[in-house]
Order: sequence, then C-alpha cells, then structure tokens
Amino acid sequence: MKKLSEKVVTGGFALSMLLLSGVGAESYLQVRQLNENRRSVQHTHKVLESIYMALDSVEDAGKGQRSYVFSNGEDAAAREEFWNSVKKRERSLAQVRQLTQDNPDQQRYLNTLEPLIAKRLILLQQSINLVQQNPADQATQTAISKQSLSLHREIESKLQAMITVERTLLQQRSAATDRSVKRALWISGIGNALGFSLLIGIFSLLLHQIREAKRDEVVRYRAEMALQQANDRLEANVEKRTLELAQANLSLQTELTERQLAVRALLDSEKQLRLITDALPVLISYIDSEQRYRFNNKTYEEWFGSSQKDLTGRLLKDVVGESAYQTIRHYAEAVLAGQTVSYESLISYQTGGDRWVHVTYIPDFDEQKTVKGYFALVDDISDRKQTEVSLRQSEEHLHRILQNMPVMLDAFDDNWNLIEWNRECERVTGYRADEVVGNSQVMELLYPNLEYRQRMIQAWRDRGNDYRQWEWEVTCKDGTIKTISWSSISDQCPTPGWAFWGIGVDVTDRKAAQQEVVQLNQSLNHQIRQLETLLEVIPIGIGIAQDPECKHIKVNPAFAKQLGIPTTINASLSTPPKESPTFKVYQNGREMIPEELPMQYAAAHGAVVMDVEIDVVHENGKVVTLLEYAAPLFDEQNQIIGCVGAFLDISERTQLQAALQQMNEALEIKVQERTAELNQVNEDLTRSNQELEQFAYVASHDLQEPLRAISGYTQLLAKDYLNQLDATGQQYTAYVVEGAARMQQLIQDLLDYSRIGTRDLVLTAVDSNAVLNRVLDNLQLAIAESNAIITHDPLPTVTADKTQLIQLFQNLIGNAIKFRRESPPQIHISATWDNSNGRSHRSDPHPPNPEPTDPIPATEVVYLFAIRDNGIGIKPRYLERIFEIFKRLHTRREFPGTGIGLAICKKIVDRHNGRIWAESEPDIGTTFYFTLPQPPTPASSYGSPNPQLNRDSID
Repeated sequence: MKKLSEKVVTGGFALSMLLLSGVGAESYLQVRQLNENRRSVQHTHKVLESIYMALDSVEDAGKGQRSYVFSNGEDAAAREEFWNSVKKRERSLAQVRQLTQDNPDQQRYLNTLEPLIAKRLILLQQSINLVQQNPADQATQTAISKQSLSLHREIESKLQAMITVERTLLQQRSAATDRSVKRALWISGIGNALGFSLLIGIFSLLLHQIREAKRDEVVRYRAEMALQQANDRLEANVEKRTLELAQANLSLQTELTERQLAVRALLDSEKQLRLITDALPVLISYIDSEQRYRFNNKTYEEWFGSSQKDLTGRLLKDVVGESAYQTIRHYAEAVLAGQTVSYESLISYQTGGDRWVHVTYIPDFDEQKTVKGYFALVDDISDRKQTEVSLRQSEEHLHRILQNMPVMLDAFDDNWNLIEWNRECERVTGYRADEVVGNSQVMELLYPNLEYRQRMIQAWRDRGNDYRQWEWEVTCKDGTIKTISWSSISDQCPTPGWAFWGIGVDVTDRKAAQQEVVQLNQSLNHQIRQLETLLEVIPIGIGIAQDPECKHIKVNPAFAKQLGIPTTINASLSTPPKESPTFKVYQNGREMIPEELPMQYAAAHGAVVMDVEIDVVHENGKVVTLLEYAAPLFDEQNQIIGCVGAFLDISERTQLQAALQQMNEALEIKVQERTAELNQVNEDLTRSNQELEQFAYVASHDLQEPLRAISGYTQLLAKDYLNQLDATGQQYTAYVVEGAARMQQLIQDLLDYSRIGTRDLVLTAVDSNAVLNRVLDNLQLAIAESNAIITHDPLPTVTADKTQLIQLFQNLIGNAIKFRRESPPQIHISATWDNSNGRSHRSDPHPPNPEPTDPIPATEVVYLFAIRDNGIGIKPRYLERIFEIFKRLHTRREFPGTGIGLAICKKIVDRHNGRIWAESEPDIGTTFYFTLPQPPTPASSYGSPNPQLNRDSID
C-alpha cells in the first residue's frame, strides 16, 4: 500500500509538473504570438501614418503653390511651405516603401504613384516659375492648374487605395490578436485549474500518508519542501504569465481604441463632406462613363423631386428629360472624351422647368488615363440672366427716349467734345449726329461769330451747369439763326461719361408769340374794362355766383338798385339768416325758399332757367317785378363752378329786349364771319390736295406716252443707224435708252405710289397665309436666284385691302432678298395680336371674336406683323429716313431701284390706320414691323380718293 501511494504521489506530482510546464510553455508561445500581433498592428499604424503624411504633404504642396500664385509671387512663406511639403513627401514615401517591403501590392502602388507625384511636382514648379517670369499669362496658369488638379486626384486615389489595403491588414491582424488572447486565456485557465487540482490531490494523499506514517519525518519534510518549492514556482509562473497577458491585452485595447477613433474620424469627414455638398445651392453629381448617376447632392431633390437614393444608378437622359439631354448631349460627349467643359445655356428640364444654368464638367481618369466618369457642377443663373435682359432693355428704352423726346438734348465730355446729339437737335439745327458728334469744330459750326462764341463760353463757365431757360442763338446748317432756351441740371444729376449736358427748346417763334400774347392780353384787359363798364352802366341787373351753391352772389349797380341793397353786400338768400339781405322773393303770391330761386336751381340742376317772373319785396314794402334768366357756369372739365343771372325790370322790358337783340345780332355776325373764314380755308385745302393729286397723276401717268416715244425712237435710231454712229454716239445712244428705261420705271413707281391714295380702299376679310403664298409665287425667280430660305408662323385673317396687302408683303420681302449679304437670305414672317388690356398673343389664324359680354372690345384688337432678315442691315440713324420717297442709302450700281418701295409700304399702312417702322443692326439683319388695326365689323371701303384719279393708267 505504501509503495502504491508513493507511486501515485510521484506520478501525480510528475504529471502536475508536466501539465504546469506545458501550460507555461503554451502561455509563453501565446505571449510571443501576442507580441508579434501587437508589433504587426503597430507596423500597420505606422504605414497608415506614413501614407497620411504623404497625402498631407501632397495637399500642402498644392496649397503652398496656390498661395504663391494668388499672391503673384509675393508670399515667400508660401513658397517655403511648398518646398517643406516636397521634402516631407519624399521622407514619407521613403518610409512607406521601407515599411511595406514585405507587401508586393503596396510596392506596386508605390511604383505607379511616385512618377505621378514627380510629374505633379514638375507642374507645380512650372506654375511657380511662371508666376515669377510671366504672371499675366493666366491661360497657361489655368492649363497647368487643371493638369495639376487631375494628377492630384489620381494621386489621392492611389493613396486611398493603399490606405484601404492597410486597413484590411489592420482588421485581419486585430482579429488574429483577439483570437490569440482568447486562446491563451482558455489554455492558461484550464491548465492551471488541472495542475492545481492534481497538486491538491497529491497534497491530500501526502497528508494522509504523513498522518499514517509519522515516523517517516524526513520523507515528509522533503515532500513538504518539494511541494512548497513546486507551489512557489507555480505561483511565480502564473503571476508572470498573468502580468504578460495583462500587458498584451492593454496594448491590444490601446490599438483597438486608436483604430476605432481613426474609423470614426474618417466617417465624420465623409459626413461633413456630404453636409457641405447638400447645403450648396448648386447641383453636384458624379456621372460614370455610361451616363449613370453615381453621386448627387440634395439639391437634386428640389429640382427633380427625386431622392438621392432614387437617382443613383439612373441614366442622365431619364432624369433631365429628352429636351434637356439633347441640349447637353454634345457637352457630355466632350467631357467623356477627356475635355473640361464649361458653358451657359437655357435648358428645359422635364420636371425642373426652364432654367438658365452655368455648367462645369470635369473628367475623372483612371490609372490607364481612360475617362471613367466626370464631375458635374450646375448653377441656376436664371435670376442673373433676367437681370441682364432687364438692364439691357432699360438701357435701350432710355436711349430711345432720349433720342426721340420732343426737346433737344446734347452732352459734352471734359474736353468740350460733343458726345450726344438727339433727333430733335438734328431737326432744329439741320446738322446730323454724325456731322457734329466727335467734331472738334462743333462750337465754331453752331456759333460762328468769334466774339459771340467766346462771350457765351465764358458766361457758361462762370454760371456752371445748374440753370434754367438760358437763351442763346444757334446758327443752323442752312444759315438761319434760331433762339434756343437751354436748361441744365448736370451738377445735381451727374451722368457717367457726360461731363455736362443740357436740354433745349426752340423758342425762335416764341418772341413773336410773346408779343402777340402781350397784345392779346392788352386787348383782353381792354375788353374786360369795357365789360366792367358795361356792367356798371347797363340797365340790366346782373348777378354772378362763383360757387356751385350760390352762397355768394355779386351784383352790378342795376341789380343792386332792383334789390334795394348796396353793391358790396352779398345778395344770396342761401347764406345764414343773420348774413342774408332783408328782401324777400315771391312767385305767384308764394314766398320762394332759397333752393327754388332761379340761380340756385340752375346751378344745382345744371339747367338754363328762362323767363321766370319773380317779385322782390323790400323791407319798406316796395315791390319790384323782375324777369329772370339764369345759366350755370362750367369749368374745362364740364364741372359746375357757379351761375350767372340776368334780371330785367318788367317796366323796362322793351329796352332790355332791344339790347339783347343787338347783342345777338353782333354775335351772329361774328359767327358768320368766322364760319365763312373756316369754309374758305377748307376749300383752299381741298383744292390744294386735288391739285397735288392731279400733279402726281400727271407726272406718273400722262408723261409715260412721250417717254415711251423717246425710248422707242431712240431704240430704232440705235438699231437702224448704229453703223453710222461713232463710238461716242453709240455710247450716248445707250445712255439715252438706259435713262429712258430708268425714267419709265420711276414714273411707273410714282404711278403706283399715287394709286395708293387715289383708289378706293376695299376692306374685306383676307387670309394672310394666302397673301404670302401669292407673293412667294410672284417672287419665285428672285428666291431661286438668291437661294433664299423663307419661313413663317401661322398668320391671321385680317380686315384689309387684299391688293394693297399683297403689294405691302411683296415690297418688304423683295427688299429682304435684294439687300442681302454673301450668304443666302433667311427671312421669317410672324404676327401677334394685342388689345388695350395689355394682353399680347402669338399669331392665331382665327382669334376669338368678342361677344357682347366680352370685356375686350373688338375695336381694340391690333395685329403686329414682323418680317425679319439676315441682310446687310441699316445704320440706326437712317431708320426714319428710309420711308421717305426717293430716299436711297445705296447707289444704283450697288442695288437697283428707285427708292419708292418703302414709301409705298408706309402709305399702304397709313391708309389702314396702322404704323410701320424698322429695327436693324448693320451686318446682322433688319426687322420690319407694321400694325393693322381691326374694325369691329369689316367695312367695304373707307378713305376719300379723288374720283377723277380713280382709274388705271393707259399703257
């Protein structure tokens, strides 16, 4: 039994020691593995830190270069920062290469990254050198910046790929560390538990044996000492291994915490970038090479109503719509070809509406220099465009107002050079704007007298530019002298570009008019005095009320005598009782209240009161019977402002009737004389008009026959006697034939011009589309020769003379074809209609006929036609002149014609009660506008032609 116990103790002790040794060995191996994993994690963090340092140095180099460029080479600190960043980048990349020697993937990334960084460094150095050598070369600087930005994005992409590789390794090594810790804890715990269990069992068995065999003290002592030593060693090993595991676990926890902080920082950066892009009021997106959205900010939701998640993966064409895609298609193709694109355009989005946008496309290249997508930045500039249009229209309207206002306007610069001269100045002085604007001798032209000019200029300098109605005499182009009243507020209202400016009025005729006014005033005062004298001496009572209620009535001496009151007293009974006179008024024995009195009644009802007999009863009982006439007084707005009354004493009726008869006869004589004068003037005007029409007809009709004879005989002479004439004679004969033909064409055009006013104007419903087709048939040969392209909108049916409307369209379209440039003419005809309510509409072949309840009267509808071409154009100063008869802007060698066509157009439009004008820009084109007012119901004819001339010519 003893031997068996000894064997059990010895075997258990050996087994426990073996188990504890195995646990210690395994713990040692796990601690080494933990240390190795910790070094791997630390190594990965060093690699990440080096890559981040390289990325920061690349960014710092770009910042230093940009700061140096923006400061135009003055910021030396920025250049120093650039070179420090370059050195930092070299150290960082060297450290990354050394740390990743065992990683072939990272080495390959470095092999492709270093040439890119070197290339970008060269570009940045070129940009810095360019600032030092030629800072004004912005185009080259921009090109370098674009190349540098593209390389920076590619470098950043490579570095991000390396960071991704290291993060993957970090995750793998952290997971391996976690597994090693768990395994070490499990093995150590189980081994220690088993070892301690065996030792406790052995210790119990030894104690049992010691109790049973106390005699073997030496063995027990040795066993206790061995057990104590084994226990001490085991505790020391456990404590050592526990400390090592705690240190490894603490280091691992630190590494995990740092990794979590780095991941959280990266997520925060991405979140901040998303917040920034979502807060910007512009569209920011990334579109791949298949034209599909891969990234877009929140502004897309406001424009298209789709969330960011819904837009990802959708085609560009499906999001913006077919119309918008066709507009931006070629720009998208250009950026996918590797070009940076920037443009402004009006785009019709299918859900975002019509918007003026400024767009920038930036290509994104992969490692093989292939465009894998592009960044798109779209900014809504509709408000700015609308503001530009409004400002441009305001400037044009202001210039038109200044040019066409009915007063003279001129402006000078600081050197007394004339820079503004409107149409009223041209009309008054006869000098065109191109003759005086910029002419250094303009003051000598307008004020040729040296002494007068010097006195005027000196007075102007002394007085300044704040004056009213300052009169000076101007010498016109025809030599006449006119008095101009000038006013200026240049000092109070300075105008950019105008040193001083003034407004003038031609008052040449005003002096004579002032003298005439003085004479008229004298005559009027004389008549007033006569009237006052008449009122003083006339035996008729006159009362005048200057207020509508007739509360204050002035009387002449005759009326005051009739009423028994002084002339200074108010004769109205409409005043308060304390202020009214003491007499009373009766009619047929009944006292009349103030409202019934003739003057008050006439003023209140606006009616004339005649032959009203009243009895005026004085305070002393005296009765005066009066016959009263009263009439209201009106102002210029036909408002009642008072009343006048005439009062006749019945006893003096005969005298009063005689006086009134004389006044009526005198008035009738004056009326007859004035009527005779007006009739004579009308007869003179009618005769003069008929004579002018007769002259035009004779000049254009009756002269054709002798001209035809001249032309015919000259042609016969040239044909039969050509061989008998020398070269000079033949040339003169050709001149005669050519002049006769030109004169015949001129007479025919004059005849056409005279017929416009002499023929009856037959108004019917005319389809403008049919008229245009007829005109195009007539001009078919000219259209084919010039390769003209003529388009038109749907045109309305109008009330007009069809023949004259055809002639109007044919003249205007023919002019557009004739006055063309080298390129084929492009002509477009359109029409709109307008009404007095301010509503304007595109051309409608059948606009609605207003019903009786329609708030738009038919008489207010006006059609506006426009004929636009791309011809040679007209200078603005000639736009008013072109409608005058025989006014030509080109020689006959340049463009044939007589200069009557546009005058005929104007006469046709005038006869239709419309307007015609033109707007043009030289070398761009001209647009002719004319209006056709529409009567409520079509009339068969109107106008007053001369019946003697309403006939065709005899050809």
